[in-house]
Amino acid sequence: MDNILKHFPDLTKNQIQQFSKLAELYTFWNAQINVISRKDIEDLYTRHVLHSLGIAKVQPFGPKAQILDIGTGGDQTATSMFLKDTALAGAAWYFSNDQKN
Repeated sequence: MDNILKHFPDLTKNQIQQFSKLAELYTFWNAQINVISRKDIEDLYTRHVLHSLGIAKVQPFGPKAQILDIGTGGDQTATSMFLKDTALAGAAWYFSNDQKN
């Protein structure tokens, strides 16, 4: 979590609390359905959350932003971006994981 705060010091207290809960949630669900590689769970914040937030450093998203998260496994990018940018709370989210149209 410290690595997230290092790169995103402007997070609100609420966002910090939400991001802090990710480790517990991912640990629980990863044991059930293998959301991410089991060997990566200890590096969740660096290898998954921070990696997913990288786009937020170069691309700001406004209140009507729409983000398409395609094939990122456990929707980690979408989850991280939603927690990071409160403006995305009303955005349309589309998830497609191995769905054929």
